[in-house]
Amino acid sequence: MNIAVVYLAYGVGGGLAAAETFFRSYRSHPAGAPHDLVVIAKGWEDESGFKTLREMAGECEAEVMDLPDDGFDWGAYMRAAERLSQDWVVFLNTQSEIRKEGWLRIMSKAATNQGVGAVGCTGSWGTRAVVMKFILPILMEKRRNKGTLKFMFASADSMVLAPLRWVKRFPWFPQFPNPHLRSNAFLTRRKLFAEYARNHRIPRTKNDAYRFEHGRVSFTRFLSARGLKSVIVGKDGKSYGPDEWMDSSTFRVPGQENLLISDNQTRDYDTLLRAGRRISEYSAWGRFLTP
Repeated sequence: MNIAVVYLAYGVGGGLAAAETFFRSYRSHPAGAPHDLVVIAKGWEDESGFKTLREMAGECEAEVMDLPDDGFDWGAYMRAAERLSQDWVVFLNTQSEIRKEGWLRIMSKAATNQGVGAVGCTGSWGTRAVVMKFILPILMEKRRNKGTLKFMFASADSMVLAPLRWVKRFPWFPQFPNPHLRSNAFLTRRKLFAEYARNHRIPRTKNDAYRFEHGRVSFTRFLSARGLKSVIVGKDGKSYGPDEWMDSSTFRVPGQENLLISDNQTRDYDTLLRAGRRISEYSAWGRFLTP
């Protein structure tokens, strides 16, 4: 397989520290498969930081691709897909951290299975649509952990503003369950992703970017419409279909011990208190997993 591994190094908000974490994990965990490393640089106003980024990229024999600071992660992925020539592409976001050697071998092996359109490291059934049946369980969890006063404020928000959000988001986001690959780390055929990119404009708002990940026009749904599956893989080397994601021990489940490539959201989950973890779990899977 002819693969480009594309790491998005965003310079704003601690981008240098994130890049250092990524490159350290990249050097510590050999990919296990031939590839070309490409670093997308965007948002680097600090010249000294940009110079350091180039030095780190050079140490890993990576090409640096300088792109405009707009369009969020998806915009960078879409532009890069048109400029690359490799047959396959892995997109890694700024906060990605590799956790196991042979990670690319695991992903590429899964990608060659019959009918697979994309391979991710995390997936979710969640949605930004307002899920009415979620409101009461989450409110009760907040009441148990935050007290009556905060429960009353949360209830007022849910009962008054949630219906308005539901009306606003209904055209954009499906109801639960909404299986989708998360965009922090996934592999697909470059031409397939380029076709998807050509049919959508560069995101202008954060909501646009959310729609590409888990809206009605998501890349996962684009693949499904073409009869192609989206799977995730873990450190164990196994592939998991959407109905198995909750049990794959990769995202918003206690331990997350099978996670192949982590990011800020998986790390944040690990640091949450019990109530925060349970609410995150319910949002992703429709049930509480932490006792």
